[in-house]
Amino acid sequence: MLTKLEEQVLMTVWRFKGEGYGVNIFQYLEEINDKKLTLGVVYDILERLARNGFVKTQFGSPTPVRGGMRKKFYGITDNGIRELIKSREVYDRVMDGFNELLDQQRPEDV
Repeated sequence: MLTKLEEQVLMTVWRFKGEGYGVNIFQYLEEINDKKLTLGVVYDILERLARNGFVKTQFGSPTPVRGGMRKKFYGITDNGIRELIKSREVYDRVMDGFNELLDQQRPEDV
């Protein structure tokens, strides 16, 4: 089972369609998240997702701007897609009936 942040990272990898690398994944997550993240946390999650077979990595070409270093790009695997689907199914089951609760007890400030 993925954590919420792992789901967000994996969905972001999917969103970038193989063009995501640590920094732009981190920047996107910072834009959409209320929680302050660090680049190191994102890299840790990406490495964990790779170890678990949910993402694959590929190196780009070396560039002079990066001092000859290559970017490490992340792409989602079939296992990663299956894991996201499984997470969504669990979420849907947990949230079943929540719209009724919202209709009945919607707080004034929402």
